[in-house]
Amino acid sequence: MPAQAVAAATPNGTLNGAGGTFPVLGYKAYREELEYPTRATLYQNGWLQQKNLANNYRRRFICTVRMTAANAATFKAFYDARGKTVPFLFRPLREAGTQKVVRFASGWSQSVAFHDRVDIEFSLVEVA
Repeated sequence: MPAQAVAAATPNGTLNGAGGTFPVLGYKAYREELEYPTRATLYQNGWLQQKNLANNYRRRFICTVRMTAANAATFKAFYDARGKTVPFLFRPLREAGTQKVVRFASGWSQSVAFHDRVDIEFSLVEVA
């Protein structure tokens, strides 16, 4: 997956931060992956040429959260205000004392669960 340019490197808001813009999330599923951004070109003769777009890996966080409809509407506003280009702070689940600068890397996906609950799936990619 090619690296995307980010509009600004200054974080705008906090996700899953204590008392931040959007407080602590209740995870239904959480996964971390390491990603090495590359560009691959496949030629007609079958040759494959790859070029690294970064020297180091970056983390990708794939999350599913379950929340009330009211909290889901607040989270949607948080998502809409940032889109896929505005970075913000995120506290990874495994590293309670650290914060990473990330941006959304996926589109909006939600499904309705039982008892007025909403499941939201999203992925984040580390910027810095």
